[in-house]
Amino acid sequence: MTGGAKTAEEKLMEKLRRVQESDPSLALELAREGNRLYPDSVFAAERAGRIVKSLALQGRFAEARGEAEKMVNTYPGTFWALEVERHTGAHPRRRQKSPEMVPEMVPEH
Repeated sequence: MTGGAKTAEEKLMEKLRRVQESDPSLALELAREGNRLYPDSVFAAERAGRIVKSLALQGRFAEARGEAEKMVNTYPGTFWALEVERHTGAHPRRRQKSPEMVPEMVPEH
């Protein structure tokens, strides 16, 4: 936050954090709304992590796993991605080498 009044996004994030454990359904709605309104903000990775947690808290484990896979690939190396990796086992996909980067196999004589 810069200076005085909080932005609408900061207020949304405060509410999201406050209700995460007590009302994961509302937390999920808030996180998705934040992503819709502020897709490229500094809070995007946090919201993605909270989506995973909200789904898991609701017992929606398959959806949580899918969101976790997407999240760790979208925000690799962030605090939130590392938390999701630690709790779900989801890890970023390794990039495949392009064919021109792979040395050719030369048969031995």
